[in-house]
Amino acid sequence: MIDDESREIESVLLDALDQESLDDDAFNRLALMIFSYQFSRNAPFQAFCRRRHRTPATVRAWHEIPPVPVQAFKHPGFWCEPPEVCETYFQTSGTTEPTRHGRHYHPNLVVWERSMTTQFRRWVLPERDRMRVLVLNPTDAALSHSSLAHYMTVALEQFGDDQSESVWHQGTLAWESLESHLVRTLKEGVPVLLMGTTFAYVHAFDRWADHRQRFPLAPGSVILDTGGTKGQSRDISRQEFETAIEDRFGLTPAYWINMFGMTELSSQFYSVPAIRPADPETLLNYVSPPWVRTLVLDPVSLTPVPVGQEGVLAHYDLANRNAAVGILTEDWGVKTESGFQFLGRRRGAEMRGCSLAIDEYLQGVSTRG
Repeated sequence: MIDDESREIESVLLDALDQESLDDDAFNRLALMIFSYQFSRNAPFQAFCRRRHRTPATVRAWHEIPPVPVQAFKHPGFWCEPPEVCETYFQTSGTTEPTRHGRHYHPNLVVWERSMTTQFRRWVLPERDRMRVLVLNPTDAALSHSSLAHYMTVALEQFGDDQSESVWHQGTLAWESLESHLVRTLKEGVPVLLMGTTFAYVHAFDRWADHRQRFPLAPGSVILDTGGTKGQSRDISRQEFETAIEDRFGLTPAYWINMFGMTELSSQFYSVPAIRPADPETLLNYVSPPWVRTLVLDPVSLTPVPVGQEGVLAHYDLANRNAAVGILTEDWGVKTESGFQFLGRRRGAEMRGCSLAIDEYLQGVSTRG
């Protein structure tokens, strides 16, 4: 059972997540309030901030709050409400360190789900309440601690009609079920929202390539993908992927949406048709929810760089109430006028500032221990 202070934070956040916009003053006020709450309750975070001489008494603006490296989630104690009172946690995939997984604990999923559904409705289904949804990936029933599986589950439950379903069965994509659904929706003229990781679609394209199978979708259909075009088996370019989308499903770019998310955050980013670059070789541009601010930082000094310059991404997500509001990623990106572009993962010497931040965090944990 979470306490009264935590419930008050939750209530304030839910109000903020219902707003169509948050101006800089409102965002700053909320970020400082949450920073104070997290500083007082998340002991490893407090130690990290003190090593950087940043406390609620000295920080005056949200961008002065030290962003915590994502590796913090792999170490015990990184929470405001302890695991025993939390409803669940989401576990990271461990792609950079396969033997170590991070855990993002959530007292409950009320804030996370409000964040997800608000932006999903805005960017994915702005003109309808529900539609036929087919998910090409596992849901909660198969992966109970995956933030992506929960994202897919909420999409099905909150936005899918009574014939929507995940076509992931018994550990694999059920091809015949997927293909049957696609044929039936076109025959009945029913628009469909397809949702899956980018490589779930790539595997489908590979399966259909030999026989040149196509599954044109009914007007009003939408394709949502997430996860990027670098896979374990092979890489493809974004242009190749989008060419295949248009060829196999008969949908123009006006109906393609890419979602960018992280287990360590509680909100998602979308690249949508209105902000899609005209040049297919240009990187996708992501927009943030009103309650998120993204900085692109110099990888050595961890200071913000100008628009158009490359650096490491740091996201300040107000919905991240039980961890830290600011998260320093290992992702490389470019700040744009409307959001950011994602360039991929970076590690090594060029990320010296991030490495120092990790060292400082671990020193704080060690000192406490």
